[in-house]
Amino acid sequence: ARRAAAAVARVRGGGEKGSVKSGRVAQGAADNALSVMAEGLLHHPDSVGDLQAQSALWTMWLAGLPCQEDAAESMRNSKVLLQAVEQSNLALFGEGGCNMGRIVALLVEACDPKVVDVETSVRICSLLRSLDQSQLHLHAEALLPKRRKRLHHLVGLPDAVVPPAA
Repeated sequence: ARRAAAAVARVRGGGEKGSVKSGRVAQGAADNALSVMAEGLLHHPDSVGDLQAQSALWTMWLAGLPCQEDAAESMRNSKVLLQAVEQSNLALFGEGGCNMGRIVALLVEACDPKVVDVETSVRICSLLRSLDQSQLHLHAEALLPKRRKRLHHLVGLPDAVVPPAA
């Protein structure tokens, strides 16, 4: 998981310049590395270290999302995110729930037929609806207006969360 994190950081950091095609290949490799990282964190968390080390890698994984080049890896990582949230993975949530805003934003973005299948989309909507409404309000306020409006549509938040169009 640590090697995958390093690979993602190198590609996302834009360290080496090359052709557009080589950039797309590198981005696809980074997307794959995110999937490997997530699978390791989800299925072999003890091999990563203690809760703090796991949380640091989950935070890095969240920062690498969404996948940018590989649609299959995007779906795979969205499903892993959903599964980890459904399992109440404390390392994913971060200390004091510091990753919840990013998690909500990614779930809102993933709840799209271009990203995940219908079954996963339904599960994401159900999960978002099950979250504490006051916490959801807090996270909604931090979203970009387009995502905030989408969240409102997905879970039926009160209109006060979505600012009126200018």
